Amino acid sequence: MEGEDIGIAVILVGDVSKKVYMATELACRYLGIDSSSGSNFFLEGDSLNCPHELKETLVRLLNNPEIKHLDLSLSHFGERMLRVTRPSFNEGLGSFFYCEVAEQCTPIMLVDLTEFTKPLNLLRDFVANVSHEIRTPVTAMEGAIETLIDGAIEDPGGARFFVNLISRQVQRLAFVFEDMLLLSKIESQHGCIVKKLTPIKQLINEVIQYLRPRSLEKSITIKIECEDDLQATINDRLFFQALSNLLTNCIKFSKVASLIIVQARVVNQRFLLRTVDSGVGIAPEHIDRIFERFYRVDTVRSRSVGGTGLGLAIVDNIAKAHGGQVQVTSKLGVGSTFTISVPA
Repeated sequence: MEGEDIGIAVILVGDVSKKVYMATELACRYLGIDSSSGSNFFLEGDSLNCPHELKETLVRLLNNPEIKHLDLSLSHFGERMLRVTRPSFNEGLGSFFYCEVAEQCTPIMLVDLTEFTKPLNLLRDFVANVSHEIRTPVTAMEGAIETLIDGAIEDPGGARFFVNLISRQVQRLAFVFEDMLLLSKIESQHGCIVKKLTPIKQLINEVIQYLRPRSLEKSITIKIECEDDLQATINDRLFFQALSNLLTNCIKFSKVASLIIVQARVVNQRFLLRTVDSGVGIAPEHIDRIFERFYRVDTVRSRSVGGTGLGLAIVDNIAKAHGGQVQVTSKLGVGSTFTISVPA
Protein backbone atom coordinates (compact mmCIF):
# COMPACT_ATOMS: atom_id res chain seq x y z
CA MET A 1 0.00 0.00 0.00
CA GLU A 2 1.20 3.52 -0.78
CA GLY A 3 0.39 4.77 2.72
CA GLU A 4 2.49 2.12 4.38
CA ASP A 5 5.67 3.50 2.79
CA ILE A 6 5.36 6.51 5.09
CA GLY A 7 4.37 4.52 8.19
CA ILE A 8 0.57 4.68 7.91
CA ALA A 9 -1.56 1.67 8.87
CA VAL A 10 -5.32 1.56 8.32
CA ILE A 11 -7.99 -0.74 9.75
CA LEU A 12 -11.77 -0.94 9.35
CA VAL A 13 -13.63 -1.82 12.55
CA GLY A 14 -17.31 -2.51 13.20
CA ASP A 15 -18.88 0.18 15.37
CA VAL A 16 -20.86 -2.27 17.50
CA SER A 17 -19.18 -5.63 17.03
CA LYS A 18 -15.60 -4.23 17.24
CA LYS A 19 -14.80 -6.74 14.49
CA VAL A 20 -11.77 -6.02 12.31
CA TYR A 21 -13.22 -6.26 8.79
CA MET A 22 -10.19 -5.12 6.88
CA ALA A 23 -6.60 -4.13 7.64
CA THR A 24 -3.56 -3.10 5.63
CA GLU A 25 -0.43 -5.21 5.88
CA LEU A 26 1.22 -2.82 8.33
CA ALA A 27 -1.94 -2.76 10.46
CA CYS A 28 -1.91 -6.57 10.55
CA ARG A 29 1.62 -6.47 11.94
CA TYR A 30 0.59 -4.02 14.65
CA LEU A 31 -2.44 -6.14 15.55
CA GLY A 32 -0.50 -9.40 15.45
CA ILE A 33 -2.82 -11.08 12.94
CA ASP A 34 -2.28 -13.04 9.74
CA SER A 35 -4.03 -11.23 6.88
CA SER A 36 -4.45 -14.52 4.97
CA SER A 37 -6.30 -16.34 7.76
CA GLY A 38 -9.70 -14.69 7.38
CA SER A 39 -11.28 -11.82 9.28
CA ASN A 40 -12.54 -13.36 12.54
CA PHE A 41 -10.66 -10.88 14.68
CA PHE A 42 -12.17 -8.56 17.30
CA LEU A 43 -10.70 -5.67 19.28
CA GLU A 44 -12.39 -7.02 22.40
CA GLY A 45 -11.45 -10.53 23.49
CA ASP A 46 -8.34 -12.58 22.87
CA SER A 47 -8.33 -12.97 19.09
CA LEU A 48 -5.65 -10.28 18.61
CA ASN A 49 -2.03 -10.84 19.51
CA CYS A 50 -1.04 -7.22 20.11
CA PRO A 51 -0.04 -5.06 23.09
CA HIS A 52 -2.87 -4.43 25.55
CA GLU A 53 -2.38 -0.65 25.39
CA LEU A 54 -2.93 -0.67 21.61
CA LYS A 55 -6.25 -2.53 21.90
CA GLU A 56 -7.27 -0.25 24.77
CA THR A 57 -6.50 2.87 22.72
CA LEU A 58 -8.42 1.60 19.66
CA VAL A 59 -11.50 0.73 21.74
CA ARG A 60 -11.40 4.07 23.55
CA LEU A 61 -11.27 5.94 20.24
CA LEU A 62 -14.22 3.93 18.87
CA ASN A 63 -16.34 4.42 21.99
CA ASN A 64 -15.77 8.17 22.21
CA PRO A 65 -16.70 9.97 18.97
CA GLU A 66 -15.69 13.33 20.47
CA ILE A 67 -12.03 12.17 20.60
CA LYS A 68 -10.36 12.91 17.27
CA HIS A 69 -7.01 11.24 17.95
CA LEU A 70 -4.87 9.62 20.65
CA ASP A 71 -1.09 9.34 20.87
CA LEU A 72 0.45 6.06 21.93
CA SER A 73 4.01 4.97 22.73
CA LEU A 74 4.67 1.31 21.90
CA SER A 75 7.85 -0.24 23.30
CA HIS A 76 6.78 -3.58 21.81
CA PHE A 77 7.74 -2.27 18.35
CA GLY A 78 11.01 -0.61 19.31
CA GLU A 79 9.79 2.56 21.03
CA ARG A 80 7.45 3.72 18.26
CA MET A 81 5.25 6.79 18.72
CA LEU A 82 1.88 6.30 17.01
CA ARG A 83 -0.97 8.71 16.46
CA VAL A 84 -4.27 6.80 16.33
CA THR A 85 -6.90 8.82 14.50
CA ARG A 86 -10.35 8.41 13.02
CA PRO A 87 -10.60 9.84 9.47
CA SER A 88 -13.73 9.69 7.32
CA PHE A 89 -14.18 7.75 4.10
CA ASN A 90 -14.06 11.08 2.32
CA GLU A 91 -10.41 11.57 3.30
CA GLY A 92 -8.91 9.37 0.60
CA LEU A 93 -9.61 5.97 2.19
CA GLY A 94 -11.72 4.70 -0.69
CA SER A 95 -8.57 3.33 -2.32
CA PHE A 96 -7.89 1.23 0.76
CA PHE A 97 -11.28 -0.39 1.34
CA TYR A 98 -14.45 -1.54 -0.26
CA CYS A 99 -16.81 -3.26 2.15
CA GLU A 100 -20.56 -3.96 2.13
CA VAL A 101 -20.84 -3.03 5.81
CA ALA A 102 -18.66 0.06 5.53
CA GLU A 103 -21.46 2.34 6.71
CA GLN A 104 -21.56 0.48 10.03
CA CYS A 105 -17.79 0.64 10.43
CA THR A 106 -15.19 3.16 11.47
CA PRO A 107 -11.86 3.52 9.69
CA ILE A 108 -8.86 4.03 11.97
CA MET A 109 -5.42 5.21 10.93
CA LEU A 110 -2.24 4.55 12.87
CA VAL A 111 0.41 7.06 11.83
CA ASP A 112 4.02 6.45 12.88
CA LEU A 113 5.33 9.77 14.25
CA THR A 114 8.59 8.38 15.67
CA GLU A 115 10.92 10.18 13.26
CA PHE A 116 9.05 13.44 13.77
CA THR A 117 9.12 13.27 17.57
CA LYS A 118 12.81 12.34 17.88
CA PRO A 119 14.09 15.91 17.30
CA LEU A 120 11.53 17.24 19.79
CA ASN A 121 12.62 14.69 22.40
CA LEU A 122 16.28 15.56 21.82
CA LEU A 123 15.48 19.25 22.19
CA ARG A 124 13.51 18.58 25.36
CA ASP A 125 16.39 16.57 26.84
CA PHE A 126 18.89 19.24 25.80
CA VAL A 127 16.90 22.05 27.45
CA ALA A 128 16.49 19.97 30.61
CA ASN A 129 20.22 19.20 30.75
CA VAL A 130 21.25 22.80 30.09
CA SER A 131 18.86 23.97 32.80
CA HIS A 132 20.39 21.49 35.25
CA GLU A 133 23.97 22.43 34.36
CA ILE A 134 23.16 26.11 34.92
CA ARG A 135 20.91 25.65 37.94
CA THR A 136 23.55 23.80 39.98
CA PRO A 137 26.23 26.56 40.04
CA VAL A 138 23.57 29.30 40.31
CA THR A 139 22.11 27.60 43.39
CA ALA A 140 25.58 27.31 44.94
CA MET A 141 26.27 31.01 44.29
CA GLU A 142 22.89 32.01 45.67
CA GLY A 143 23.58 30.13 48.89
CA ALA A 144 27.03 31.68 49.23
CA ILE A 145 25.71 35.21 48.65
CA GLU A 146 22.92 34.75 51.20
CA THR A 147 25.46 33.51 53.76
CA LEU A 148 27.66 36.56 53.13
CA ILE A 149 24.66 38.88 53.50
CA ASP A 150 23.66 37.16 56.75
CA GLY A 151 26.98 38.15 58.35
CA ALA A 152 29.75 35.93 56.97
CA ILE A 153 31.14 38.94 55.12
CA GLU A 154 32.31 40.33 58.51
CA ASP A 155 34.58 37.27 58.98
CA PRO A 156 37.62 37.68 56.67
CA GLY A 157 38.33 33.94 56.57
CA GLY A 158 34.72 32.96 55.95
CA ALA A 159 34.21 35.74 53.41
CA ARG A 160 37.25 34.57 51.42
CA PHE A 161 35.93 31.00 51.39
CA PHE A 162 32.52 32.02 49.99
CA VAL A 163 33.98 34.46 47.48
CA ASN A 164 36.26 31.69 46.18
CA LEU A 165 33.24 29.38 45.95
CA ILE A 166 31.36 31.98 43.89
CA SER A 167 34.44 32.44 41.67
CA ARG A 168 34.64 28.70 40.96
CA GLN A 169 30.96 28.49 40.07
CA VAL A 170 31.23 31.51 37.74
CA GLN A 171 34.16 29.80 36.04
CA ARG A 172 32.13 26.60 35.70
CA LEU A 173 29.29 28.55 34.03
CA ALA A 174 31.79 30.22 31.71
CA PHE A 175 33.15 26.81 30.65
CA VAL A 176 29.63 25.55 29.90
CA PHE A 177 28.82 28.59 27.75
CA GLU A 178 32.17 28.43 25.96
CA ASP A 179 31.67 24.75 25.09
CA MET A 180 28.11 25.37 23.94
CA LEU A 181 29.27 28.18 21.65
CA LEU A 182 32.12 26.03 20.32
CA LEU A 183 29.74 23.15 19.62
CA SER A 184 27.34 25.45 17.79
CA LYS A 185 30.18 26.90 15.71
CA ILE A 186 31.46 23.44 14.73
CA GLU A 187 27.95 22.26 13.75
CA SER A 188 27.52 25.30 11.52
CA GLN A 189 30.79 24.47 9.72
CA HIS A 190 29.96 20.88 8.73
CA GLY A 191 31.27 20.30 5.22
CA CYS A 192 32.94 23.70 4.88
CA ILE A 193 35.85 23.71 7.35
CA VAL A 194 39.27 24.91 6.24
CA LYS A 195 41.78 22.03 6.10
CA LYS A 196 45.48 21.92 5.39
CA LEU A 197 48.28 19.36 5.33
CA THR A 198 49.29 19.06 8.99
CA PRO A 199 52.31 17.39 10.68
CA ILE A 200 50.53 15.03 13.06
CA LYS A 201 53.29 14.23 15.54
CA GLN A 202 53.90 17.93 16.09
CA LEU A 203 50.19 18.43 16.75
CA ILE A 204 50.11 15.57 19.27
CA ASN A 205 53.16 16.96 21.09
CA GLU A 206 51.52 20.38 21.33
CA VAL A 207 48.40 18.89 22.93
CA ILE A 208 50.47 16.85 25.40
CA GLN A 209 52.45 19.97 26.38
CA TYR A 210 49.19 21.86 26.86
CA LEU A 211 47.91 19.15 29.21
CA ARG A 212 51.20 18.46 30.96
CA PRO A 213 50.21 20.17 34.27
CA ARG A 214 47.19 17.84 34.54
CA SER A 215 49.11 14.69 33.65
CA LEU A 216 51.90 15.59 36.09
CA GLU A 217 49.39 15.96 38.93
CA LYS A 218 48.61 12.23 38.58
CA SER A 219 52.10 11.14 37.44
CA ILE A 220 50.57 9.89 34.18
CA THR A 221 52.79 9.07 31.22
CA ILE A 222 51.52 9.81 27.70
CA LYS A 223 53.23 7.76 24.99
CA ILE A 224 53.11 8.65 21.28
CA GLU A 225 52.98 6.00 18.57
CA CYS A 226 53.26 7.96 15.34
CA GLU A 227 55.73 8.20 12.48
CA ASP A 228 57.76 11.41 12.52
CA ASP A 229 56.78 12.39 8.97
CA LEU A 230 53.06 11.49 9.19
CA GLN A 231 50.80 14.17 7.69
CA ALA A 232 47.05 14.46 7.14
CA THR A 233 44.76 17.06 5.59
CA ILE A 234 42.74 18.31 8.57
CA ASN A 235 41.74 21.45 10.41
CA ASP A 236 44.60 21.55 12.91
CA ARG A 237 42.80 23.78 15.44
CA LEU A 238 39.76 21.54 15.56
CA PHE A 239 41.88 18.39 15.87
CA PHE A 240 43.86 20.05 18.65
CA GLN A 241 40.53 20.57 20.45
CA ALA A 242 39.37 17.00 19.77
CA LEU A 243 42.58 15.36 20.99
CA SER A 244 42.69 17.72 23.97
CA ASN A 245 39.15 16.68 24.97
CA LEU A 246 39.93 12.96 24.60
CA LEU A 247 43.19 13.16 26.56
CA THR A 248 41.55 15.29 29.26
CA ASN A 249 39.03 12.49 29.80
CA CYS A 250 41.80 9.89 29.76
CA ILE A 251 43.64 11.77 32.50
CA LYS A 252 40.52 12.37 34.59
CA PHE A 253 39.43 8.75 34.66
CA SER A 254 42.83 7.00 34.75
CA LYS A 255 44.63 5.82 37.86
CA VAL A 256 47.66 7.58 39.29
CA ALA A 257 50.95 6.67 37.55
CA SER A 258 49.17 4.95 34.65
CA LEU A 259 49.96 4.98 30.93
CA ILE A 260 48.01 6.66 28.14
CA ILE A 261 48.87 5.94 24.50
CA VAL A 262 48.18 8.21 21.52
CA GLN A 263 48.35 6.41 18.18
CA ALA A 264 48.17 8.03 14.74
CA ARG A 265 48.39 6.46 11.29
CA VAL A 266 46.91 6.51 7.81
CA VAL A 267 45.16 3.32 6.69
CA ASN A 268 43.34 2.95 3.34
CA GLN A 269 43.40 6.72 2.78
CA ARG A 270 41.86 7.39 6.19
CA PHE A 271 43.58 9.21 9.02
CA LEU A 272 43.13 7.41 12.34
CA LEU A 273 43.81 9.15 15.65
CA ARG A 274 43.40 6.93 18.69
CA THR A 275 43.71 7.29 22.47
CA VAL A 276 44.14 4.22 24.68
CA ASP A 277 43.87 4.40 28.46
CA SER A 278 43.68 1.97 31.38
CA GLY A 279 41.05 3.92 33.27
CA VAL A 280 37.73 2.99 34.85
CA GLY A 281 36.11 2.02 31.55
CA ILE A 282 32.53 2.49 30.35
CA ALA A 283 29.66 0.05 30.87
CA PRO A 284 28.06 -1.31 27.64
CA GLU A 285 24.69 0.35 28.32
CA HIS A 286 26.31 3.80 28.17
CA ILE A 287 28.38 3.36 25.00
CA ASP A 288 25.66 4.46 22.56
CA ARG A 289 24.94 7.66 24.48
CA ILE A 290 28.30 9.03 25.58
CA PHE A 291 28.51 11.41 22.61
CA GLU A 292 25.21 13.08 23.53
CA ARG A 293 25.39 16.59 24.94
CA PHE A 294 25.63 16.66 28.74
CA TYR A 295 25.36 12.87 29.00
CA ARG A 296 27.37 11.59 31.96
CA VAL A 297 28.12 7.94 32.69
CA ASP A 298 28.56 8.63 36.40
CA THR A 299 27.01 11.99 37.28
CA VAL A 300 28.58 12.33 40.73
CA ARG A 301 32.05 11.20 39.66
CA SER A 302 32.00 13.27 36.45
CA ARG A 303 31.15 16.48 38.26
CA SER A 304 33.70 15.80 40.99
CA VAL A 305 36.52 15.66 38.41
CA GLY A 306 35.21 18.69 36.51
CA GLY A 307 34.05 19.22 32.94
CA THR A 308 30.93 20.48 31.23
CA GLY A 309 29.53 17.22 29.83
CA LEU A 310 30.08 18.52 26.29
CA GLY A 311 33.62 17.31 25.62
CA LEU A 312 32.75 14.11 23.73
CA ALA A 313 29.89 15.79 21.85
CA ILE A 314 32.48 18.30 20.58
CA VAL A 315 34.81 15.46 19.52
CA ASP A 316 31.94 13.75 17.68
CA ASN A 317 31.03 16.93 15.81
CA ILE A 318 34.65 17.66 14.89
CA ALA A 319 34.90 14.19 13.35
CA LYS A 320 31.62 14.72 11.45
CA ALA A 321 32.78 18.15 10.26
CA HIS A 322 35.72 16.33 8.61
CA GLY A 323 33.38 13.78 7.00
CA GLY A 324 34.37 11.12 9.52
CA GLN A 325 33.33 9.55 12.79
CA VAL A 326 34.52 8.71 16.28
CA GLN A 327 34.15 5.24 17.81
CA VAL A 328 34.80 3.79 21.24
CA THR A 329 35.52 0.37 22.68
CA SER A 330 35.64 -0.03 26.43
CA LYS A 331 35.62 -2.50 29.27
CA LEU A 332 34.87 -1.74 32.88
CA GLY A 333 38.00 -1.76 35.03
CA VAL A 334 40.24 -2.19 31.99
CA GLY A 335 40.04 1.06 30.05
CA SER A 336 38.76 2.74 26.90
CA THR A 337 39.93 3.27 23.33
CA PHE A 338 38.59 6.21 21.30
CA THR A 339 39.29 6.34 17.57
CA ILE A 340 38.68 9.30 15.27
CA SER A 341 38.57 8.27 11.61
CA VAL A 342 38.48 10.90 8.83
CA PRO A 343 39.54 11.05 5.17
CA ALA A 344 43.29 11.64 4.99
